[in-house]
Amino acid sequence: MKLLRSFHFVFILSLIFCLWLGNYPIAAITSTPVLVQQGIKRYTGGDFRGAIDIWLQSLSNKDKNNKTESEIRVYKYLARAYQKIGEIDKGINSLNQVIDYYRTTGNMYQVGRILTEVAQAYSELGQHKRAINLLCGELTQQLSCTEDSALGIAKHQKDSLGEAAANGSLGNALYFLGEYDIAIQLLKASFLKAGELENSGYLMAAANNLGNLYNSLAQRSYRYADFASVAGDIKAVEKFREKANVYDAQTIRYFENSLKFSRIQNDIQGETSALLNLVLPYYRYSYNAKAGIAGNISTLNATVRGGSRGVSQKNNFYQKIFEQVEANIANLPPSRHKAFALIKMARLMQQVSNDSGIFVSGYRCFQSKSSSKVINLFKQAVTVAENIGDKQAQSFALGWLGQVYECSGNYQRALYFTNQAQLTAASKESRYLWEWQAGRIFKLQNKESQAIEMYENSANTLADIEEDIAIANRDVRLDFQDSVETIYRQLTELKVKSARKSSNKLQLQQNLNFALNTLDKLKLAELRNYLGNDCDLQLIDKSVALIDKNTAVFRSILLEDGIAIILMLPDANSIKLKMHWVPIEKKTVIETVNQLRRRLEKLSDRQNSYQEKAQEIYNWFIRPFATELEQIKTLVFVQDGILWTIPMASLYDGKQFLVEKYAIANTPSLSLTSPQPLNNQALKVLAFGLTNPSAIDEKTFFPPLNAVKAEMQGISKIIPYSKIFLNQNFTSQLLEQKLLKHKPTILHLATHARFGYDSRQTFLITGAQKDVAKNNPDNLSANPKQQQKIQNYNETITLGKLYQIIQSTKGNDQQMLELLTLTGCQTAAGSKRDALGIAGVSVQAGAKSSVASLWNIDDEATARLIVQFYENIRQGMSKAEALQATQKTWLAQNSKGRYSHPGYWAPFILVGNWL
Repeated sequence: MKLLRSFHFVFILSLIFCLWLGNYPIAAITSTPVLVQQGIKRYTGGDFRGAIDIWLQSLSNKDKNNKTESEIRVYKYLARAYQKIGEIDKGINSLNQVIDYYRTTGNMYQVGRILTEVAQAYSELGQHKRAINLLCGELTQQLSCTEDSALGIAKHQKDSLGEAAANGSLGNALYFLGEYDIAIQLLKASFLKAGELENSGYLMAAANNLGNLYNSLAQRSYRYADFASVAGDIKAVEKFREKANVYDAQTIRYFENSLKFSRIQNDIQGETSALLNLVLPYYRYSYNAKAGIAGNISTLNATVRGGSRGVSQKNNFYQKIFEQVEANIANLPPSRHKAFALIKMARLMQQVSNDSGIFVSGYRCFQSKSSSKVINLFKQAVTVAENIGDKQAQSFALGWLGQVYECSGNYQRALYFTNQAQLTAASKESRYLWEWQAGRIFKLQNKESQAIEMYENSANTLADIEEDIAIANRDVRLDFQDSVETIYRQLTELKVKSARKSSNKLQLQQNLNFALNTLDKLKLAELRNYLGNDCDLQLIDKSVALIDKNTAVFRSILLEDGIAIILMLPDANSIKLKMHWVPIEKKTVIETVNQLRRRLEKLSDRQNSYQEKAQEIYNWFIRPFATELEQIKTLVFVQDGILWTIPMASLYDGKQFLVEKYAIANTPSLSLTSPQPLNNQALKVLAFGLTNPSAIDEKTFFPPLNAVKAEMQGISKIIPYSKIFLNQNFTSQLLEQKLLKHKPTILHLATHARFGYDSRQTFLITGAQKDVAKNNPDNLSANPKQQQKIQNYNETITLGKLYQIIQSTKGNDQQMLELLTLTGCQTAAGSKRDALGIAGVSVQAGAKSSVASLWNIDDEATARLIVQFYENIRQGMSKAEALQATQKTWLAQNSKGRYSHPGYWAPFILVGNWL
């Protein structure tokens, strides 16, 4: 799994070189055999492959079972050389030989140090969990490591340098997995230890890793600001941008420290990395300063040798940085680092040479004023990569060179270099980029069939690596998602366009089927991306539409210039597809959906202003298919993007709501849904609730849910086999115990819940109390004295944790929960990321279906609706029918007055199995 390294270079664009103990000099020693000395000469001259060949020759006639200390030194040399050319696996094999030798000789001091080097190599490959296991063993909250781990050995041997290196490597691995708070603790501990030892090399590495970590936090905050901007949440945009600015200041602080220590060490490679890593944080900070968000940084004077910087001279400043970097690179021998430094410098020059604002991630053309310089840098990188035989670096240099020509409109040159990048690509994680790029170039030339072929190739390549991406840290996943979504959407757009031009029914069906299958891949990729490694998606092969003849499935495809509404109907032994094209700009769709959502949430809306937009969206979906829906009883919606954020039950035809005519369900993907009837005679409910007021931090408070007790009492009357736990008895530990003991069919959680921009921000509030964390990385701007205060706040259960709890309590029969009910949920209007949370809640929790609310409503209304819903299920209705009957009953009882407003009854949606 080498992909994370690639994504790190391509998307995050920060060069991480955590050398630590592996950064020993390779120099000739008097007693060294002639062949070894020849290898050292080749190595110091930059001929790493030549050095490897000679060193392997020096070992060829040796007794493999009785190694000597001088031979072990050669294995160390080999590990370093393999690292230089990117053959990390072979470097690990060499280091394992060294570990075996030191274990045999009882030199545990060296065993600990080499284990750290091996762990660093596994992190280079993206295998961070394996690295953590070598560094610490089974990591606990107390950070106590096993005795045979690198950190355990270093502590036992009182090896301060080894401990600093192991802490740094462990922090780096945890950072890559998104465990920022623990990573910060470890990296800062390593930084302090290196300071005590006055070791500039270690200080450089620790500062570099802390800079990368805070840079990721800054990028994440900018990304979240973009999400909030789409949702029109101005306050959230300001909050995330201010937080990003604080992280940028920390990023600059640590990269400047890394720069200072690299210069003390006279480490040209380290200085080059630090200078390149500083460019984007400087750029973002300067941009925010112009916007009045950031203050001045007083520590920038020494960045460029002999120069200073002011915001007004920023272009000249970046030019000086690049000149210095280029001079440094010229003094580096050919290596993987040199090739990627050239690539990164070229990419950075494109980004900062125009004042286009803060750019977070994803594909974008930069109209650089220095295109000739950029092209030359990419060509240099190609040459370096060719000389050392690094196919991966060569592929990236060729691919990005092709992109420069693509953006300038020179499609012939663009396609030439893009094809070369594809041929050179050593792994799928880079090849999909160039297949996509070739598809874009063909599309720009109106060569539709060639474009579709290349997009299909890219999508197929992606399918092989998506599961690996799911276990990456959330920031890498978000970077990845930018390109994945664009690839799938552009391919879907091409197929929808072909469908609209189709001259016969068979061709229409084929194109629509292809478009829907592509969109399904996107949905699964989005869910894996959102949920990360907390969930294993179980796919269903059988088509939903063949199961229930009274069910119609609506699919929506949201494109830039319109919405394709596709109706799937059972037709003998096949599925009939019909499409209605709504010619409307995506921006207008988002505005319309957001307006409806906000009007639905406005319970004081006595003019029923929601009806206009509810009818408009009804006309998109339902009115064009009125004839086909005459015999249908249940509608299942597989929505795209922002369309997930509105309840389809509230659509209005001018006289009645959609739910008054049809039972309604939702699913994120047909391949995730297996409709099977619920056994209404064996209902068992396990319910947890929170009635007390709660808070999760000093700024986030939630009111009491006074009606939850009545809600629980109503459930227990309807379903006799009910176990109920409230307030302080609502803990993650007790939830796990009771799930294991009672094996319920329904898990009911009546508490505040919030769906966020990723699965770790999606949480439920429990009645348990916790001490606030002192070193929360999201609380850097707080007063240090305030950070030291310990206050009690409510614990939360993330969806990932809920999934782990439910999975751990399954029996050997792997019986799934029939239903997960969440009352008191909240998603943000207009947030596509929130929509992924509500779409994936049942998938994440390991339940066949779920009922959740899209926004907070009156808790008394919630109690009445949910109790009636369970009563309808007990009487034998399907889940969709039970929810429909509940909402129709509410409307009948509240035909006039405030409670007739759909804001009270519509936010509850059914996700997953509707039977």
